[in-house]
Amino acid sequence: MLFISPPFGNYINLPKTKSIKGSFTLKARDGLFLQILKTLRYSYKYRGWVNKIGLRNRGIDWAIDKYKNSYFNFYRNSVISIAILNEEEIDKFLQKIPDEMDLEINISCPNTKHKLINKNISKFLNPKRKWCSVKLSPTVDL
Repeated sequence: MLFISPPFGNYINLPKTKSIKGSFTLKARDGLFLQILKTLRYSYKYRGWVNKIGLRNRGIDWAIDKYKNSYFNFYRNSVISIAILNEEEIDKFLQKIPDEMDLEINISCPNTKHKLINKNISKFLNPKRKWCSVKLSPTVDL
């Protein structure tokens, strides 16, 4: 399976791929389009596209609405990426997110001042979910 990461995954759906939409936070964070224009660039150092979007998004409620009401399954056939800004948000996310929604949990975003949560993310695993992955920054030292 080939995954198409954001920001490209937000707009591209191709056969035999999974587009990753997001990353969505619990609450909306404005300024996405302008930040994409200002910061998206190719990095020869990392051999890939980088940005400084800083988790700007419309919020998880918007993503869930798109997922549930998806025209031609544009969102339903996708993986929804979430970013947890504090540990208290985990249960709130779990109450909102459908059990069958495929997830990517973004635990390492170097483009935001927030340290993302990586504790207790196993709570998102369940047998109804085909995909549940963890996104790491290319700058993370394993």
